[in-house]
Amino acid sequence: MLGKASGWMVAAIMSLAMIGACGSAGQVEDTPETRTQMASRIVKLEIESGDLDQRLDRGADLAQAYSLDTLRLELGRELTDQELDRVREIMRSVLGEFLTAEIWEGILTEVYVEHFTAHELQMIAEFFESPAGSKILRLSGQLSDEIDDKTDVMFEGQLQAFVDRIDDELGKEFPALQEGGS
Repeated sequence: MLGKASGWMVAAIMSLAMIGACGSAGQVEDTPETRTQMASRIVKLEIESGDLDQRLDRGADLAQAYSLDTLRLELGRELTDQELDRVREIMRSVLGEFLTAEIWEGILTEVYVEHFTAHELQMIAEFFESPAGSKILRLSGQLSDEIDDKTDVMFEGQLQAFVDRIDDELGKEFPALQEGGS
């Protein structure tokens, strides 16, 4: 799926576009400690909105999808709907053991601290605490899924043209590909 965007990225992009709508109480000093504090504030809002749960659900769906062929081969049969549900539950449960809220908070905080100033993080947090920002957080998974679906439809309708263009450009870069008939 070529159009996959992560929920936090959609929310961050949308929130940054709307930051002007939220006035900041005052600019904070840009120190590592302040960045960490502001980033942690944002991540807590994201987790409270269900972002981690949505990621665990998506991860379980992917893990199940990638495991099904192997399970079918090893069992020598198709799985029942109940077994498929149980496999997904197992994937979700085990994934949740490894990707806890604390670990997720640490990962996101670290990434945000690396890419945003303390003032930017403060503005993002203030926006996420607003009604519009809260709505973006709440809908981020759905928005991401809809964007993915629409992008997939676009690529499906133009898949052959896309493949042909890739082949043309790779053929220009690597003439041996054209000689080999690829």
